[in-house]
Amino acid sequence: LRVILIPVALISGCAFGRQILHHRILRNCCKLEMFSGCNGTFMIMGVGCLCTALLAVGIDNMIADEDQAVSAYMGMEMREFSQLSQCCSITADIVAVLMIFDAVMQDRDVYPKWLPCAKTIWIEAWGGYFRVV
Repeated sequence: LRVILIPVALISGCAFGRQILHHRILRNCCKLEMFSGCNGTFMIMGVGCLCTALLAVGIDNMIADEDQAVSAYMGMEMREFSQLSQCCSITADIVAVLMIFDAVMQDRDVYPKWLPCAKTIWIEAWGGYFRVV
Protein backbone atom coordinates (compact mmCIF):
# COMPACT_ATOMS: atom_id res chain seq x y z
CA LEU A 1 0.00 0.00 0.00
CA ARG A 2 2.82 2.43 0.87
CA VAL A 3 4.49 1.70 -2.46
CA ILE A 4 1.38 3.04 -4.19
CA LEU A 5 0.62 5.89 -1.76
CA ILE A 6 4.07 7.52 -1.96
CA PRO A 7 4.17 8.12 -5.75
CA VAL A 8 0.49 9.05 -5.83
CA ALA A 9 1.00 11.56 -3.00
CA LEU A 10 4.07 13.10 -4.67
CA ILE A 11 2.52 13.38 -8.14
CA SER A 12 -0.80 14.67 -6.88
CA GLY A 13 1.04 17.07 -4.54
CA CYS A 14 3.01 18.52 -7.44
CA ALA A 15 -0.14 18.89 -9.52
CA PHE A 16 -2.12 20.37 -6.60
CA GLY A 17 0.68 22.78 -5.73
CA ARG A 18 1.23 23.95 -9.28
CA GLN A 19 -2.32 24.15 -10.61
CA ILE A 20 -4.38 25.02 -7.53
CA LEU A 21 -2.10 26.75 -5.04
CA HIS A 22 0.23 28.54 -7.44
CA HIS A 23 -1.79 29.23 -10.59
CA ARG A 24 -5.33 29.66 -9.30
CA ILE A 25 -4.87 31.03 -5.78
CA LEU A 26 -1.54 32.87 -5.55
CA ARG A 27 -1.18 34.06 -9.14
CA ASN A 28 -4.74 34.57 -10.40
CA CYS A 29 -6.86 35.28 -7.29
CA CYS A 30 -4.33 37.07 -5.07
CA LYS A 31 -2.48 38.62 -8.06
CA LEU A 32 0.87 38.38 -6.26
CA GLU A 33 3.65 39.61 -8.52
CA MET A 34 6.22 37.23 -7.03
CA PHE A 35 4.19 34.31 -8.46
CA SER A 36 3.68 35.80 -11.95
CA GLY A 37 4.28 33.36 -14.78
CA CYS A 38 5.89 30.32 -13.20
CA ASN A 39 7.94 32.16 -10.56
CA GLY A 40 7.94 30.33 -7.23
CA THR A 41 6.30 27.23 -8.66
CA PHE A 42 8.90 24.80 -7.32
CA MET A 43 8.52 25.99 -3.73
CA ILE A 44 4.72 25.83 -3.89
CA MET A 45 4.89 22.35 -5.44
CA GLY A 46 7.00 21.30 -2.45
CA VAL A 47 4.35 22.65 -0.07
CA GLY A 48 1.70 20.73 -2.03
CA CYS A 49 3.77 17.54 -1.75
CA LEU A 50 4.07 18.00 2.01
CA CYS A 51 0.30 18.40 2.31
CA THR A 52 -0.51 15.33 0.24
CA ALA A 53 2.21 13.29 2.00
CA LEU A 54 0.59 14.13 5.33
CA LEU A 55 -2.77 13.06 3.90
CA ALA A 56 -1.20 9.82 2.58
CA VAL A 57 0.25 9.03 6.04
CA GLY A 58 -3.20 9.55 7.55
CA ILE A 59 -4.77 7.20 5.01
CA ASP A 60 -2.03 4.62 5.58
CA ASN A 61 -2.53 4.78 9.35
CA MET A 62 -6.27 4.21 8.97
CA ILE A 63 -5.77 1.17 6.74
CA ALA A 64 -2.58 -0.39 8.20
CA ASP A 65 -2.38 -2.72 11.17
CA GLU A 66 -1.60 -1.05 14.49
CA ASP A 67 1.93 -2.48 14.68
CA GLN A 68 2.76 -1.05 11.22
CA ALA A 69 1.20 2.38 11.68
CA VAL A 70 3.39 5.47 11.54
CA SER A 71 3.62 6.88 15.05
CA ALA A 72 5.82 8.99 17.30
CA TYR A 73 7.80 5.92 18.33
CA MET A 74 10.89 5.82 16.10
CA GLY A 75 12.84 3.05 17.81
CA MET A 76 15.83 5.23 18.71
CA GLU A 77 17.19 6.88 21.81
CA MET A 78 17.05 10.61 22.42
CA ARG A 79 20.82 10.83 21.89
CA GLU A 80 20.56 9.33 18.40
CA PHE A 81 17.67 11.61 17.50
CA SER A 82 19.62 14.64 18.76
CA GLN A 83 22.59 13.71 16.59
CA LEU A 84 20.33 13.24 13.58
CA SER A 85 18.61 16.58 14.08
CA GLN A 86 21.96 18.32 14.58
CA CYS A 87 23.27 16.88 11.29
CA CYS A 88 20.12 18.04 9.50
CA SER A 89 20.45 21.50 11.03
CA ILE A 90 24.10 21.84 10.01
CA THR A 91 23.30 20.66 6.49
CA ALA A 92 20.50 23.24 6.18
CA ASP A 93 22.84 25.97 7.46
CA ILE A 94 25.51 25.06 4.91
CA VAL A 95 22.97 25.08 2.09
CA ALA A 96 21.71 28.51 3.21
CA VAL A 97 25.24 29.93 3.34
CA LEU A 98 26.01 28.57 -0.12
CA MET A 99 22.80 30.06 -1.53
CA ILE A 100 23.62 33.47 -0.06
CA PHE A 101 27.20 33.28 -1.35
CA ASP A 102 25.92 32.40 -4.83
CA ALA A 103 23.45 35.30 -4.80
CA VAL A 104 26.16 37.76 -3.71
CA MET A 105 28.58 36.52 -6.34
CA GLN A 106 25.96 36.91 -9.10
CA ASP A 107 25.01 40.43 -8.00
CA ARG A 108 26.27 43.25 -10.22
CA ASP A 109 23.76 45.94 -9.25
CA VAL A 110 23.93 46.46 -5.48
CA TYR A 111 27.68 46.00 -4.95
CA PRO A 112 29.26 46.19 -8.42
CA LYS A 113 32.77 47.01 -7.13
CA TRP A 114 33.00 44.19 -4.58
CA LEU A 115 35.36 41.48 -5.93
CA PRO A 116 34.67 42.19 -9.63
CA CYS A 117 37.32 39.69 -10.83
CA ALA A 118 35.90 36.89 -8.66
CA LYS A 119 32.35 37.72 -9.82
CA THR A 120 33.44 37.55 -13.46
CA ILE A 121 34.99 34.12 -12.89
CA TRP A 122 31.96 32.95 -10.88
CA ILE A 123 29.47 34.00 -13.55
CA GLU A 124 31.30 33.54 -16.86
CA ALA A 125 33.99 30.86 -16.38
CA TRP A 126 33.51 27.68 -18.37
CA GLY A 127 30.49 29.15 -20.12
CA GLY A 128 28.69 29.72 -16.80
CA TYR A 129 29.15 26.14 -15.55
CA PHE A 130 31.79 27.09 -12.96
CA ARG A 131 28.98 27.77 -10.46
CA VAL A 132 27.55 24.30 -10.98
CA VAL A 133 30.86 22.56 -10.31
